[in-house]
Amino acid sequence: MIKFLVLTLLSLNLLAQSSMQNREEKRFQVTGSPAGVNFSASAIGFQASYFLSANSQVGFGIYDIDGFDFRGTGAELFYKHFESNTFYYRPTISYRNVTNDEDYFDFFGTDETADTRLRDLAVGIKIGNQWQFNSFTLGCDWFGYSHVVANFGRDDEAETSRYGHITVASFYLGASF
Repeated sequence: MIKFLVLTLLSLNLLAQSSMQNREEKRFQVTGSPAGVNFSASAIGFQASYFLSANSQVGFGIYDIDGFDFRGTGAELFYKHFESNTFYYRPTISYRNVTNDEDYFDFFGTDETADTRLRDLAVGIKIGNQWQFNSFTLGCDWFGYSHVVANFGRDDEAETSRYGHITVASFYLGASF
């Protein structure tokens, strides 16, 4: 049993080392996010980045956001720095443009819908892991928080946006070349 555990740990270490080695000759990366929570809602997206070195990237992402009572789009600029073979932190600047659909009953009992447009700018940080297998990339932003620094619109929209955005288990896969 101990022999099996040691061999497993050694093989995982070898796989982890290969992620850094596989990033060394790469210049560009394109990934898609088919599932996850980003901008405090279910989001799918597309990211493109440029490798500054094997341990750092700069890039942008575009997202389709679908929350419980709002939907819209989001965009972010990011810098990704690898602290180890697979673990990274990622400072971001993000912009969100969503429409908040609120259903309510007016004084006469009529069902009404109020659409509130919400736009904000936020700065944040995400942490995650990314594994590189030759040209194939697999990764996950495990957790992130973005603090809203500017709201664009009416004052009542600021109330909805002031809590910031969270990211939880936002998976992505793609190619590096």
